[in-house]
Amino acid sequence: VDGKVVRILGFNHDELSDGEKEIAYGGGRTYAGISFEYVSFLSTSQFHTNNNLTGGWKNSAVREQLNGSLYNEVKETINIKEVKKAYCPNHNSTNIDYSNDKLWLLSSGEIWNNGYNGGETRGLAIATEGKQYKYYKTIIGNNSYTTPVNELVKPTGVPKANDTSLYWWQRSIKGNYDWIRPCIVDNWGTTADTSCVTPWAIRFMSRIFNLNELKGDCIIWCGATA
Repeated sequence: VDGKVVRILGFNHDELSDGEKEIAYGGGRTYAGISFEYVSFLSTSQFHTNNNLTGGWKNSAVREQLNGSLYNEVKETINIKEVKKAYCPNHNSTNIDYSNDKLWLLSSGEIWNNGYNGGETRGLAIATEGKQYKYYKTIIGNNSYTTPVNELVKPTGVPKANDTSLYWWQRSIKGNYDWIRPCIVDNWGTTADTSCVTPWAIRFMSRIFNLNELKGDCIIWCGATA
């Protein structure tokens, strides 16, 4: 996409927003055809401008940046569709809400299928915010969120040791904690948490509508690796 390599995460995984459903083949589609992530880290950002974030992912500065200035920098947006993304508006409650996003960060539940307290917890998040993508199911399986996964680390050839620039944001917030601590993927490919105001890397996700949209000119700018 825009000359950058992307990785396909899954097919028919992300539910279209209500607005997208109305225009998708005359209302005949419920899910976006392909969900993908950028392989490289394209930017760094704070999760929020201070540590007093309320409302979780939906109200975060990084979400505003992804769906504002960063989205506007993408040259080819015609095939990018808006979908519903699950998040916990209160990090100490299992209640789930949904935002409508064109670009987003992965949740813990989209990477791992287990968490710190069993049940519906995922990684350090108190609840399951979305389903695990097929790509991550394939490479992680049922391994614990504490098990290092090389595929979660910045691409091969970039130094790892003590390089905190390799940390990248999730949209999940650490559950059952006294204050807001957004979750990250660390330089070993496991999950951790950190301050809202620390500028970590952004590896963001998007989706295009269906396989037919990869034909013709689209294939020139959209590369994917499995």
